[in-house]
Amino acid sequence: MNTLVQFIESSFPKKGYCFFETIQSLWSGYGSIERWKNSKGESIVIKHIQFPDEKNHPRGWNSNFGHLRKVKSYEVESEWYQHFADKSNARVPNKLLQAKLGDAQVIVLEDLNASGFTVRPRIVSENQFKSCISWLAQFHADFMNVSGSGLLWEKGTYWHLETRPEEYDKMESGSLKEYAAKIDSILSGCSYKTLVHGDAKLANFCFSENNKAAAVDFQYVGEGCGMKDLVYFMSSVQDFESIEREKEVLDFYFNELARFLGGKNDELEKEWRRLYKFAWADFNRFLQGWSPGHWKLNDYVSQITSHAVWSIQLNELSEKAKKSALEAGKFIQRSISGSFLVESKGNHLSMASRIITEVDKKAQYIILKNLSSTLSKYNFGLLSEELQDDSSRFKNPYFWCIDPLDGTLPFTEKVNGYAVSIALVSKEGVPVLGVIYNPKTEDLYTCVKGEGAFKNGKPIVLKSSEKKFTFITDRSFVESKSFDAFVSELKFKKKQEGLNEFEIISQGGACMNAIWVLENSPAVYLKLPKDEVGGGSIWDFAASACFFNELNLRATNYDGGKLDLNRKDSTFMNHQGIWFEA
Repeated sequence: MNTLVQFIESSFPKKGYCFFETIQSLWSGYGSIERWKNSKGESIVIKHIQFPDEKNHPRGWNSNFGHLRKVKSYEVESEWYQHFADKSNARVPNKLLQAKLGDAQVIVLEDLNASGFTVRPRIVSENQFKSCISWLAQFHADFMNVSGSGLLWEKGTYWHLETRPEEYDKMESGSLKEYAAKIDSILSGCSYKTLVHGDAKLANFCFSENNKAAAVDFQYVGEGCGMKDLVYFMSSVQDFESIEREKEVLDFYFNELARFLGGKNDELEKEWRRLYKFAWADFNRFLQGWSPGHWKLNDYVSQITSHAVWSIQLNELSEKAKKSALEAGKFIQRSISGSFLVESKGNHLSMASRIITEVDKKAQYIILKNLSSTLSKYNFGLLSEELQDDSSRFKNPYFWCIDPLDGTLPFTEKVNGYAVSIALVSKEGVPVLGVIYNPKTEDLYTCVKGEGAFKNGKPIVLKSSEKKFTFITDRSFVESKSFDAFVSELKFKKKQEGLNEFEIISQGGACMNAIWVLENSPAVYLKLPKDEVGGGSIWDFAASACFFNELNLRATNYDGGKLDLNRKDSTFMNHQGIWFEA
């Protein structure tokens, strides 16, 4: 201590600072934070880091690996105050001095108490809560796309997976442990990075009387997604993390972030909102190994972690569906130039619905060969056009919905309009995954609920004509008595909207008809309700509905209601019709 006294006396001559109180001991006995005062009441805060000979972690984590992590954390904090702190518009203590005193480190800081930040609540008010969220938003805005330059943690936060192998090993087996590395990779791979505080708990914030916030403790600053800070702060405040509050908190954070950035960045917000659940899962992973009975492990954390894991699994399932569709589609295209047996399902159906070829059956075999392992692993049901409906779609939480060759009629005619269609649909009739492959053009369309819709790996973006409207329909409707009157009325309406050109497409199967709506906007594909059995089946519309839902476009029954994609009494859609519009 004499060395510290001499250092303070020589650094602040004539100030007369003396030890006043210990504010707190550093974690695991690595020193202390002290307040020093002089006779005039002026004060400074000294962070005095001394590495102990014996490790004394309160939860028993006393390995050398953990010790080295803490040593680096204090080095990072020193670099933060030396090179980055003065660039923060979010309130932090000003650094006055820092030095090494033998084996010890000293950082001398402004006393935030003396600057008016005297309030340190155990339970925060709504205003204090929002003040902290605003602080995080400003901090993230200040350091958006700023590199740590090798001085800070390459990946910020104290619970980062690579720095917590011991806690990971202690986790119980399960999906969170299985996908821990994937969750970390998703977060680390974000396009928009900032510097994260890394330990932004309530205890590291202090407030002024008018609820302005300042933050301390920058040992784990590093690059990363801002959602890591947000969820960690929320986890430290009881009753502020919940499904009910999630949207409110996120909306407030992103409004504040836009304010501090000087404008809204839609792509950043979209990415970080998607990563919110992964940030929760990542922190949950740490707690499950570090302290599995911790009070922070509540129902909300468990539920949102399940959503994150399911999102990863959906993407894995999407890859399987893509592989299946491509393999089946390549087979279909190879078969088109040869001869094949054409059969009939019955004269009560339209020509497009009636015919089936041996190619349909072989394509189905290829798809099921690739997807069969998922049925037992995930307890999925199955509905496929060329199989008997076994009602598993009503019993299992999700079911594969497969049309191995949608548009068999255009396939037999060797014209564009046939496709492979694979969807994963919930028991409630909501498609969560869609894959459509056009063998003739070799275009692959993929969609996972909440993850975007893509054509050949690129986001689908509508390119709308200002002159032309496209009406997409089935051949059976073209041949009906009501077709001419319906088209005449539709043309009239569209001309009133300034769309004087009118095109009709009627050669495709249901999947490609829906896809052509996306590619010929403004456009509509519809089927009128009718009493006769037919009108397309669930497997004709499930995958394409996933795309339209994801793009916030209309995919409804004819009257605008929800598509009945798990109809109880039939697989046909004639009872309500369909309407796809872009």
